[in-house]
Amino acid sequence: MESLQQGQAETIARAEMARRRRKLGNLTPEQEVMIETLLLSTANQVSQIIAAMELKLNSSTSRHTSH
Repeated sequence: MESLQQGQAETIARAEMARRRRKLGNLTPEQEVMIETLLLSTANQVSQIIAAMELKLNSSTSRHTSH
């Protein structure tokens, strides 16, 4: 499940970058790569946090329902 979320986060991040690219103005190729790298890194971190929260929630829920 974690890799699916990560893939979804990357897809959304790339789509948003493409959508909003024009508003960033003139960028060098290096700047574009740096922005994309930062964006994907942030998306991956967020997806990892979400996965950890879901795991914790599922673990907590299964303990409560098994009693």
